[in-house]
Amino acid sequence: MAPCSAGRARTALGDLPAELPRPAGTPVTIIIRPENIRADGTGRVPLGPARVVEAIFQGAHYRVLAASEATDQRFILRLPPSAGPEIGAALSLSCAEDDLVAV
Repeated sequence: MAPCSAGRARTALGDLPAELPRPAGTPVTIIIRPENIRADGTGRVPLGPARVVEAIFQGAHYRVLAASEATDQRFILRLPPSAGPEIGAALSLSCAEDDLVAV
């Protein structure tokens, strides 16, 4: 849970922009769909460096489990077959502002 204020949620990854469904100071949970997380740092909202923990090819994509290097946060990503992620590979996670959802 992250405390919210004025369109931002304070998290272990830093202050993240989010449309907030509750009054300022109320804890919220920030979610993001796996297909919306970028592994190359090209999104406007940085989520920080991470390392590939697991990569499973699922036909149309890789399901990747990545661990944040700054926190104990784990991310599930959906990457294209061309990504070919290797265990231990460094990623620069990011997303678009509209991809963050506060619940």
